[in-house]
Amino acid sequence: MKSTPSLQGKTVVITRAKKQSKEMKQLIEQHGGTAIEMPMIDFRLRKEGYEISSLFDYDWIFFTSVNSVRFFWELLQQHEIPISSLRCRFGAVGEKTKWALENKGVSVDFFPTKFTGEEFGTQFVHSAFTGKRILIPKGQLARDVLAATLRKFDYHVDEWIIYETFLPTESNHLMDPSVLKDVDVITFTSPSTVRHFFQLLEQQHLLHFVKKWLIACIGPVTASEVKKHGYDVHICPETYTVPDLIKSINEWYKMRRN
Repeated sequence: MKSTPSLQGKTVVITRAKKQSKEMKQLIEQHGGTAIEMPMIDFRLRKEGYEISSLFDYDWIFFTSVNSVRFFWELLQQHEIPISSLRCRFGAVGEKTKWALENKGVSVDFFPTKFTGEEFGTQFVHSAFTGKRILIPKGQLARDVLAATLRKFDYHVDEWIIYETFLPTESNHLMDPSVLKDVDVITFTSPSTVRHFFQLLEQQHLLHFVKKWLIACIGPVTASEVKKHGYDVHICPETYTVPDLIKSINEWYKMRRN
């Protein structure tokens, strides 16, 4: 007898950017769930605030997100700089970031075993790699933990804000009470999605729906943001990836059906 999919009859909200929600939507539907896209975040290239000619001065460039890879490549294209012209090594935080770099034909020289800025900095400091000048391209809301860790050990670290995170204007129209009342799970993949979502809920007097939902976060930093708003986090996988997030939601429901 065929078993019932773990998310059968469950409605799961995706709050990540529209362009990044395809994988999560497919995984939810593969497990029998209904995915509702409510993008609470979007991104755009920042075209000033850094000195592009200094790119050739760094020993390392560290990427901490897929977006940092995406917008760094946009920056290179704008200035007609081939990646092969850079005389540096590359590091990545997270499997997806590593894959994004490799998909661009870049060899990742340093990759930590745990996917946080803290672990990245600590492991790099204790590695055998040389080179003291480091660039970290990032968004305006990204934490500075990695840079702070490295600076403690006398590394010269520059952080370039190369993209901006913002709340899409169309998100205001997504908070439909007739939809929210049927939600079972809300997923968050960054602190920004949490802030923007609760901001809109509060503005439209819809916070009363939250107590009925299962709250699932991709990692501890995102979970911490939910807790700041006064809510419990029910699911937070040990590995901070979308497949592991959906897997954890599946396991949560399977445990309660057995």
